[in-house]
Parts: sequence; structure tokens; C-alpha cells
Amino acid sequence: FTPTAGWAGVVVQGDTVWAGTQEGRIVALRSRDGNEIWQFPPTQDEPISGIYGTPALYGDLLYVGDYLGDVYALKQSNGQEVWRQHTGGPIISGIAVDEGLVIVGSSDGHLYAFDVFEGNLRWKFSTENQIWSTPKIQNGIIYFGSMDHHVYAVDLQGNQVWRFATKGAVAANP
Repeated sequence: FTPTAGWAGVVVQGDTVWAGTQEGRIVALRSRDGNEIWQFPPTQDEPISGIYGTPALYGDLLYVGDYLGDVYALKQSNGQEVWRQHTGGPIISGIAVDEGLVIVGSSDGHLYAFDVFEGNLRWKFSTENQIWSTPKIQNGIIYFGSMDHHVYAVDLQGNQVWRFATKGAVAANP
């Protein structure tokens, strides 16, 4: 295990596949032949950290988090960075996007909500341990698990709706 290795899933839309790589890159590939369309960062000299969570698409942007705790918004068409924000710990979870918010869990024990277009922090919700579970948004509620042995439901304003105690860490996705 090394912090630069990753295990992210891929995202497919239309004729493009996006993936995070073990060497700290995000690549866009043509689905019909696997040829590279673009990579981020654009040069091999400046890789980002490992990608563990599956990226998310919203509008014309791709959102991805890395092991160093950075969340990136990239243009789907060319990989140009639109914004970057830092959380307080490694990002193992994937990203959820809905209602103008980018939602991501961090190993610092917080669930973060950023504005989809500008990246401004809207709110953060605290748990008592790391969040590796990819959030799921349904009917205006965000569901996720935490290593603090709880499953949470939080509204889109960052308020806890409920919390359920389990007998162990919840790292799996809802």
C-alpha cells in the first residue's frame, strides 16, 4: 500500500471515459478505441496524489478528489482546472453532485459541500472519525457512513436529519 496508488472507478458518458490513475493522473479516453483525449495534470512532471474515489460529472465539469485532500473541478472537454479546494485529510470517498453542490467525505472526519461552479465552501458537517463512504443524494438528503460506526442522513444545508449507530465502521457506499 502506498498513498499514490488508487482504486477509483471510471465514469462514462457519451463517447468519453474518465479515470483516475495510480500515478496521480486523471485521463479522458475515447470509449470506442481507448485513445487519450487529455490528461490532468497536463505534464508528467506534476502528478497529483492517488485517486481512490470515483469522479462525478455535472454540467460540463468533472469532479475528483485525491489522497492529499484536494477536490478538483475540471472541464470535461479538455481537462482544464476550473477550481481546486483543500479538505483537511485524504479523500478516499467518491464525489456526489446535486442541487449545485459538490459533496465529498474526507479522512479528517468532515463531509464537505462546495459550490459546483466556483468551488466556494458552503458548509462542512462533522463526524467523529474518517469518512470513506461515497455520499449518496436522494430527495434532498445526503446519506453516508463513517468510520465512527454511524450511518448519517444530512440535508442539503448541512443539518443532521438522523444518525444510526452500527457495531462497526461504515466504509461502504450507500
